[in-house]
Amino acid sequence: GTYTVTLTTTSSEGADTETKAGYIVVTPLVRFTANVVRGVAPLAVTFVDRTDAGGLAISARTWNVGEGDPIVEGSPTYTYTVPGLYDVTLTVTTTQGDAMTTRVGFVQVLPVLTTTTEITSGVGSASVVFTNATDVGNYTEVSWLWNFGDGTTSTAESPTHTFSTPGVFNVTLTIQTGEGVT
Repeated sequence: GTYTVTLTTTSSEGADTETKAGYIVVTPLVRFTANVVRGVAPLAVTFVDRTDAGGLAISARTWNVGEGDPIVEGSPTYTYTVPGLYDVTLTVTTTQGDAMTTRVGFVQVLPVLTTTTEITSGVGSASVVFTNATDVGNYTEVSWLWNFGDGTTSTAESPTHTFSTPGVFNVTLTIQTGEGVT
């Protein structure tokens, strides 16, 4: 709310009072949580308003979840379909005006790895074409690291690798984004 401050000083000469109307304005402390903030697409996130309005009535809540139009409701559920990092902003409206908070990179929607392989075998070796079709959404500066399980690696997005000895190999793909998400 808005508060008026009065200061009275008293001395042997008398008293003096000064009043400043509306001198202190306390806005709500806008806070929120979510049921989940990291996962693969489609990721359904339910946001919960935890605002301390200090006794003020909240007349509206507006959520900007990082995609599309703002959502005007108390605790919305939004489904993210594109991988990426999303900032979330909650604005509350009271009789004293609007107050808001933004949490940068609050929701992390991870890419779903999509790969295919084509194997060409030869005598004593096998050549494999790995095709990476992973949708990295709005992530930037994406790098790839393939570990072929035979002591060799590749940083190509879709490499071809020749296995020179017979065996069973566990192949892994790690994707690193400029935002630090793996």
